[in-house]
Amino acid sequence: MKRRVLALVLALTLALSMCAVAQAKTISFLSIWAEDYDNGKILTDLSKQYKEEVNPDFEFEFELVSSDNLQQKVATLAVSNDLPDVFAYESGTPLKTLIENDYVLNVSEALRELGVDNLVDAGAYAFLTSLIGTEDLYDLPLGLNIEGFWYNRRCSSRPASRPLPPPGTSCSRTARS
Repeated sequence: MKRRVLALVLALTLALSMCAVAQAKTISFLSIWAEDYDNGKILTDLSKQYKEEVNPDFEFEFELVSSDNLQQKVATLAVSNDLPDVFAYESGTPLKTLIENDYVLNVSEALRELGVDNLVDAGAYAFLTSLIGTEDLYDLPLGLNIEGFWYNRRCSSRPASRPLPPPGTSCSRTARS
């Protein structure tokens, strides 16, 4: 999965860089991740690698914003027609507003044009499109989280036909919560 995500980020970065070369423009990133940590590091490293290996004229700017201020920052930039080329944003309802106002790229179309639309995980695609109620992607999955569930073996090994233990015991609290 991680390779697919990296391939998608790279494809997007490369697509944007083609625009940057044609228009002599610097690509800008607005992120909730520091450029030397987590997903911010992935974007920064891929951009540096692209500059070193493919296009020495490629430039990028990285701006960090707190997740608490992200929606306000993006709304302000959108209204002033100054959105960055790539930005982190919350899927679902907040993104829907940007889609309706034609502020964000139809990522499905862009991936099809690049010939890499088959690299998007089907589950991630379905999940992200269901959040915004469209058939097309307008954001890219950066990963799928795995949730852990733990249970009390003593309680779960009890046959279903046996009644729950009396209230107040540890198994009844676990079984009823």
